[in-house]
Amino acid sequence: MKPDTILKTFWRDNERFADLFNTVLFKGNSVLDPDELQPMISDYKLNLIQVKKCGEMKFRNNDINTVFDLVRLIYNQDYDKINNTYKNKAIDTELALVVGAVTNSQKIIDQAMRMEQEGEKMDMCKALEALEQRGFESGKKELLKEKVGKKLAKGKTVVIIADELEEEPEVIQRIVNEIQESGMEK
Repeated sequence: MKPDTILKTFWRDNERFADLFNTVLFKGNSVLDPDELQPMISDYKLNLIQVKKCGEMKFRNNDINTVFDLVRLIYNQDYDKINNTYKNKAIDTELALVVGAVTNSQKIIDQAMRMEQEGEKMDMCKALEALEQRGFESGKKELLKEKVGKKLAKGKTVVIIADELEEEPEVIQRIVNEIQESGMEK
């Protein structure tokens, strides 16, 4: 599912839309009534906010509060606060999809879609831990690939590289094959 589709669907809810615009445009005063909203084109001047630096904005709608809070914490990489605030708290799939779309995280979107198919809500702490672990594993693999490339450039064999890096020769051979296929050999 594409991020713009997720966001359009989320903001179709008049209560959410009105709460966001009443807070941003009208300093929290209830000017827009969700029951009176109709499709229209407007040329309102918007006071844009930067989610990463917006502090503790409070909306009347809890869904918007959750989305803004999670997006802000993810942008600020404050995973401890996410863990403390959302530990053992299931997040509605729709909200997780919006957080994934806003933060441009296909992994959060994919996990939210899987949870929806299984009929479950999303645990953001577990989702972020999985993202962090995948990032760690990816970085570890890239570092190993870089080390293998440098040792290959020095003319070392797969067996010697495996011994020096304390890896199995089969693992090193796969990396050597990747390097050779991608033309990265130095």
